[in-house]
Amino acid sequence: MAEDKKVLAQTVYLEARGESEKGWKWVAWVIKTRAALGANGVTYWGKTVQTVCVKGQFECYDAGKDTTIKDNELYKKIKAVTDAVYDAEFSTDPTRKADQNRGADHYHNPNTQGEWKKSEGWRANCDKVATIGNHVFYRSKNLYDGSGKEITST
Repeated sequence: MAEDKKVLAQTVYLEARGESEKGWKWVAWVIKTRAALGANGVTYWGKTVQTVCVKGQFECYDAGKDTTIKDNELYKKIKAVTDAVYDAEFSTDPTRKADQNRGADHYHNPNTQGEWKKSEGWRANCDKVATIGNHVFYRSKNLYDGSGKEITST
């Protein structure tokens, strides 16, 4: 658990340090959602924060990216936010209201040129949920039936 919390904070720092606290929370919830859905056998993204936060899933881990924490005070603020997200209950409520990001499981920053640009087709399989700061958040269509209700694996 401690290592998952550290990786969550590091990933949010690297991906969204220039965003507001709300932006940090939304990115953290995307990571938490991916790990929870993977742990429940719904997706292939990974089953823990550590196995979700990897190259190909988050731009900050792409080849050649610097993963050094350079602003320790900002990192501490982000870690407090991400620890709260990590400790929050993951909702099984079909409306996903408790998740605070309406079930978003993807996001991107259209101002960057990361690996996601090479495969922009993923957005065709997602519904846009919100734009928070420089990030656009999406929910996978194949995991929801359009009503916001999650489709569970069988």
